[in-house]
Amino acid sequence: QTSGSTPSPFTTGMLAGLAGSTLAVQARNGNNTTVVVTSSTSYLQTTSASASDIAKGDCVRVAGTGSASSGVQASTVVITKPTSKGCTRNPAGPARRGAGAGGGRFGNGTPGSGGPPFTSPNGTPFTLPGGSTVPSNVAAAFGTVSSVSGQQLTVKSQVPQTNKKSKAKTRTVTVTLTGSTTLSQTIKAAESNLAVGSCVSANGTADSLGTITAKSVTISQPVNGSCAGGFGGGFGGGAGGGGSPPAGPNPT
Repeated sequence: QTSGSTPSPFTTGMLAGLAGSTLAVQARNGNNTTVVVTSSTSYLQTTSASASDIAKGDCVRVAGTGSASSGVQASTVVITKPTSKGCTRNPAGPARRGAGAGGGRFGNGTPGSGGPPFTSPNGTPFTLPGGSTVPSNVAAAFGTVSSVSGQQLTVKSQVPQTNKKSKAKTRTVTVTLTGSTTLSQTIKAAESNLAVGSCVSANGTADSLGTITAKSVTISQPVNGSCAGGFGGGFGGGAGGGGSPPAGPNPT
């Protein structure tokens, strides 16, 4: 389940219980998934950041409005450090379909473009938790920061490929930060950073009962009391994962 486009067992939600190496992760629908951490589990933590934390060579996941050609006005920016493989859309997470902002299509549009308005299957405007509506010119970018100048970034953004054998492509996207941009950074963490009430995302292997033995765990803080994910944390919300909802036990 960990190769190709098939997602590995994954769960995300609020940490409702913590007993030794066993976690109870509560999804938005109220269902709990049991997650077991081991000595080989790796940890990341998402914390708040500022524009001064962004440096050339960093990886950024941007969600906002605009287009790849005209530039993106950032609603959220998540900063990570490159791995040995460079910028990966989810360095500690599962091989999800469209994982990471810019990794999937937003509504009917093309990745990172303005595209037509984002609509739900019945044709009505898609709304996020809290009632806000996804803008019609939603845009995203993911890749390496090639330059930083004040509130403006130049990002060497990865272009999602439809064919796994296709050579990876990039394009230069200008990203502008505003006073309402929410910035966060993902840094290395440890088991001691786990706390009841925090948000966790875990992936690894699952047994016949659905218990996940975690290969990796990412920790973050709730936004408005919720551990909602998707769309790079949403528009006007905190940071989180982007792209398509994760598959696996109790996806949110």
